[in-house]
Formats: sequence, C-alpha cells, structure tokens
Amino acid sequence: MSEGKPRAACWITPHQTGVLGRALESAGLTPASAGSPEPTQTGQVAREMGCEPCDDLRAALTTNDVDVVIIGAAGEFGHADPEQDLTALRLARSRSVAVATLEPVPASAMSLAGTRWTETLDNGSMSELVRFVPRTRRTPAIDELHALLETFGAPRSGVIRATGPHTLGTLGARMFDAMDLTRALFGVPESIDACCVTPTSGRGVHQLPGETLRSLSGDLTAHLRFADGRSFMMHLSDQATVSSFDLRLIGNEGIVDTRPDRMVWRHASGEVDRTDVRQPGPQRGDAGETALVTQLKDLCAGVGPTHAPIDYPGVLSMTHAALLSCRTSQGESPDTIRRLMQSA
Repeated sequence: MSEGKPRAACWITPHQTGVLGRALESAGLTPASAGSPEPTQTGQVAREMGCEPCDDLRAALTTNDVDVVIIGAAGEFGHADPEQDLTALRLARSRSVAVATLEPVPASAMSLAGTRWTETLDNGSMSELVRFVPRTRRTPAIDELHALLETFGAPRSGVIRATGPHTLGTLGARMFDAMDLTRALFGVPESIDACCVTPTSGRGVHQLPGETLRSLSGDLTAHLRFADGRSFMMHLSDQATVSSFDLRLIGNEGIVDTRPDRMVWRHASGEVDRTDVRQPGPQRGDAGETALVTQLKDLCAGVGPTHAPIDYPGVLSMTHAALLSCRTSQGESPDTIRRLMQSA
C-alpha cells in the first residue's frame, strides 16, 4: 500500500456513489478514480465520488496507480471475456493491488467449463485474487455462532432471512452470500427448490431468472434438502431500504437465534442464554455498511483470511441449482450443476 491513505478505484453505478463514498471515508480510503459498467455514466460517478474518471476496469486492475479496486457493479466483467478478466485479476495480485467485489465474480457457473476459471476455482486460489464483500460469514456474529456450535452440536434444520438495499449488492450477491454461509453450516444440499419474485411480478408479468447471478433483482425463497434428512430455508431480497439479517438453527440442544448484534440460545431444558456480539468500532447506520467498512479495512490492512475461503465450486453449484429451479419449478441438484461446470 502507498504512503498515506490507500487509493481506491471504484467501478459502480450512480445509485452506489452515496454508500461507497461513505464506506471509503469510514474505511480511510481515498477515491482516486471511478467508472461505471455503463460508459455514459462514468462521468457522473466520477464527479459524485470527487475523483478522476476511469472508463476501463481492466486498466484499473492492471495499470492504474491505486492500492485497491472496488467492484460495486461488475457489468460484463467475468462474463463477456472471462479469460482476459481472469488475467487482469492475476496481474492486479502481482502488483499487490487488492480487489474487493460486492457482486459474485464469476457470476455464471454454466459458462466456465473448459476455461482457466475452472482450475482457479477448484484449487482454491480465487479468494486470493478477489474478496467478496460484505460477507456474512466474516462477521463477528457468525464467529460467535461457530464457537457456540461446538457445544450446541450440528443443527438439523434452520432458516435465514437476509434483506438489504440493492446498492449493497443485488439479489444475486445476497444469494451467493447466503449459500456461502449455508455451505459452511450444513454442507452442499442434495436438492434446492427455489422461487424468484421480481419487482414487476404480480402486475401481469413474471420474469424468470437466467443462468447468471448478475443483475438479478427482487426476492427469493428456497428450500434446501440434504441427503441425511436435514433441511434449510432462506428468504432473501435486495428490495429493502436497510440491511437486516437473522438466522435460526434448531437441533437436539434447542434453538439458536442469531442477529448481527446478539445471539440467543433457548436450551431444550428451557434455560435461555443471551450473548451480545461485540462489534468492531462504533455502531451506527446500516449493518451492511458497517460490515462493508470493516472488511474493506481488513483487506487494505493486509489482514489475511481468518476464515475458510469460499468453496466457489460448491457455492456456485448451489446458486445455479436455485436459478434452474426458479425456471423449472422443481427441485434441482447442485451436484449435477457442479459436474456440468467441470466438463470440458
């Protein structure tokens, strides 16, 4: 990192300038350049961020004088020319430029077969190239939960509700994040039955999702079935005005409810244990913004991964089984999706 405040390049939409501007200021970053996936909006986002315009995300990664690149809206990155985009990420790492993204990169499992992305995802090096933020599994509440589960034991069922504003990540990002947490707590399910409701649904229009997480918006419900009989449910949305997260796990030792600021264990005996979750720094404003600021600080400070990296093949197979289920109205298998990802 350069002397003084780290310099950041941002790739965002005009709707994200407010939240990213606040996040950069709180994280101690200086906006050096900004651009947008929509070229006509690059000037606007640069003016609103108070920095120079940048019309090429790959240039920001490979040649620009910055310490961190923040991808708030990925556009076609990782999709239209995935080989060149992967090369750009590797060059950024070789220059010690950190990369954070609010959107999953890559965002489509079905277009990876036969590309260098498959090897990168399989060998676990993807998390060294780009860090997905804000990531629920990296929050203090989930750290507390993992410690409690050593006593509580394995849950047999659960439900997660995670909603927030589109500016902090699309529905695709929220699904990727929720599947990452589910993968850590339960493993990869045998089947997923999901339904996606777009903001226009119920008005004579029902738009089905495609084969990518990119630009997905609305609400999603899903039921995950596991081969040993366990189950998990999720309700996700990018249509809320503020971030909200709660997780309930049920097991032989009772029920555990987890929120960003506290955890409650209702024992099977009737006893109740309450734990306040210690938060890094003063807590004010949106919980999702707080998590974003904390994780950007860690990234720029060179704080290495203290959690297991994202199992990209497993999580992408889960998200795309859910997308497929939304189109077929049937339960779909992540294992089938993973085999398709790896086929040449």
